[in-house]
Amino acid sequence: MVTRTFKSDQFKESLPDLMRSGQSAVFQDLPFLDGELSISIEDFRKRFGHVEIPVHEDFGYLMNRYLDTLTGGQSVRSTIRALIDGECDHWFPSQSAVCSYQKLPDAIQRRLNFLPGLEEIDGNPIYKIFYAKEGTRTLLHFDQDHRHVLLRQVCGRKRVVMIEPCHHEYLLPIGHNSTLNLSLLKDQEKDRLYRSVSAEVVDLGPGDLLYIPPLTWHYVEYLSAGFSIGHRFCQKPITRFLSENLHQTGRLQNIAVRYLDENNISKEEMEYFVELQNLFSKPFATGFEKYFALNALIEDIYSRMFGQSRFLAIGIQELEQTGFLRLIKAGRLYSV
Repeated sequence: MVTRTFKSDQFKESLPDLMRSGQSAVFQDLPFLDGELSISIEDFRKRFGHVEIPVHEDFGYLMNRYLDTLTGGQSVRSTIRALIDGECDHWFPSQSAVCSYQKLPDAIQRRLNFLPGLEEIDGNPIYKIFYAKEGTRTLLHFDQDHRHVLLRQVCGRKRVVMIEPCHHEYLLPIGHNSTLNLSLLKDQEKDRLYRSVSAEVVDLGPGDLLYIPPLTWHYVEYLSAGFSIGHRFCQKPITRFLSENLHQTGRLQNIAVRYLDENNISKEEMEYFVELQNLFSKPFATGFEKYFALNALIEDIYSRMFGQSRFLAIGIQELEQTGFLRLIKAGRLYSV
């Protein structure tokens, strides 16, 4: 995976090609609000501190309360204590928050510089606000909804590591999360690992916008306190079925990649999809029976599409050559 770099005025003409090719890209110098490339946390607080941020369909919190966590106003422990003591009705994340119930609050949405051409692709994208303190990290994961993602950095800096779906067996995933714990690795070990799976590492600053192709493994590390806005868009009928009805695994992830471009699905691949639809519609005595039957079919379709499991073919020697085996034995690579 190689991340291409564009200027902001190339966004409209470049995005459709990127979506077809599945290639990541960074667009630079893209205005955020009112034509500004970036905005400080304090300026954002002055403009939008009074705005309620929805975190659930039933409740939300004022933006000021979230921003306090970026400046040390409230810790995870104190938030949990307040919840236990009944001083607040709902948990809200102190380290990293996601703001979304389909759209941004109107006060922010009205002043957001829209991305030219995005509405022509998807007139109703899902927006999320991500914010966190310096040093916050996410799990290495792929997104379960199989949507395309545009991550617009507003303030602060963050590092994004991206790995193509085909390397999933190296990552030993459980569901849509890898058990790989990148935070445990030394820089030299991390560099070697990234080379083994052809990882792409991108540092984002204010005014940068990153395009992440659907189903890409990604890991985010906050290099400083800051926040960004995510635009999630373009979910097609087939990928919607796969994401909403089936248990997300590395095998399904790689199967789903074949269906992202609905104009290039082979007859054989469409027959596989119909098999999944028919089995999903079939009545079962219990949910467990249905789960295991669907997973067995997913394994079978994966082997028909990709042949023998790549992980089983890797062997101990290759694990030793890449350094994986040593890290696994030392307890440095995988979370338990």
